[in-house]
Amino acid sequence: MTDRQIELTWRCTSCGTRNLGRHGVCQGCGNPLDGSESWDMPADTTAAPSVTDPALLALAKGGPDWRCAFCGSNQRQADGSCRQCGAGKVEHTEAPAPKRPPIVIRDTGCTWGCGTILLVLVGLVAGAFALVGVGGYLLLRPEPVQPSSPVSERLEEVDVVAEVESARWEHHVDVERLQLVEHEGFKGEIPKGAVGVRSIGLRVHHVDTVQRGWTTETYEEEVPDGTRERVVEDEVDDGFDTRRTTERVRCGETCEPGRETCREVCKPNGNGFATCRKECTRGRERCEPKYCNESRTERTPKTRTVRRTVQEPVMKTVEKTRRVPVWEQVERTAPAFAWKQEDWVLNRVEDSAGEGFEVTEPVLPRGVKERLAGRRGTYTVSFREVPGPNTTSSRVLTWTVPTANDLRELASGGRFVLRVRGDTVLSIERQRP
Repeated sequence: MTDRQIELTWRCTSCGTRNLGRHGVCQGCGNPLDGSESWDMPADTTAAPSVTDPALLALAKGGPDWRCAFCGSNQRQADGSCRQCGAGKVEHTEAPAPKRPPIVIRDTGCTWGCGTILLVLVGLVAGAFALVGVGGYLLLRPEPVQPSSPVSERLEEVDVVAEVESARWEHHVDVERLQLVEHEGFKGEIPKGAVGVRSIGLRVHHVDTVQRGWTTETYEEEVPDGTRERVVEDEVDDGFDTRRTTERVRCGETCEPGRETCREVCKPNGNGFATCRKECTRGRERCEPKYCNESRTERTPKTRTVRRTVQEPVMKTVEKTRRVPVWEQVERTAPAFAWKQEDWVLNRVEDSAGEGFEVTEPVLPRGVKERLAGRRGTYTVSFREVPGPNTTSSRVLTWTVPTANDLRELASGGRFVLRVRGDTVLSIERQRP
């Protein structure tokens, strides 16, 4: 590829003049190009003109500049000595550290008054920057993170360790008494030990289904009535038909070369000029499937229709009669009796309440035929939460057990693991040692 040379620019750090790369000294103040300045590449290198002058081409292709070890100014590669101070090219092999540009103080005729004004201006600028910094901090500072509410945290299910503290219960017991109760029934149902047996007349004992004669009913029935002929059509095989078809099938692919894109890449020569080269790249090849027509032969079965005569039966509906039995529901009565017998009957409900783990049962009077029947109640246990390493809370949590026996099992104490949501206990489990 063809290379071309373009000329760079550099800005003088002493006076700010923009200079071409061919100049080794500033065209504004005369200060030489040194380590404090650098060559600038054009923003659009394609718009920069090519160097065609033979003398400039010789400078562009003459190699990178070298820096004087004594004064720090740049010198052309072909120069054997410094144009500024006359020092030789090989007197020092190591280049000194870049020097800051010298501060040029020009006599402007201003005395102490100018210095005072300058100090005031510097103070005002510093104050403005301080105000801008404080305002930016106030605008951009992050919002403080609000601590999460403890109520929202307690809504999650957590396990806490607690100890049994106390219990409270309410107990209700059904007391039944054995007493005479009146019953009614038939003779075979009177138990042994029944008292006061007396007749109460006839009662329906059961219902029988009995036949009360015969009756005649008419019904319809389908019976044969000869035959008739019917012509039917059937589809039978009749060889094959051959036909040609055309089908689109894939027969390769059509490819197009990728699009070529070019760009200009410029690299500084280190002497105020740059070498620009055109670099091109080609995109990926694009291929699409290619389809062709392909002839095929197909054989399809062929059928024909044939007719045949079949004989089929003919049915007719006739009325017939038949004898059927007549049934009747007949109630059967038997002598009924009334008597009294001893049964357990609910007499009263004994209520009791208290604190602790021992539930008090009612004491039945001696000599009275009574028994304790159903039991029910409310049995509540209070747990005291054990403070952990990360918490100092000591809440009291309650748990209701279904029976008095469950309440007695908790009387042994110990520690339990409670699954809670907020202040509500969901389940309890004895802590394993």
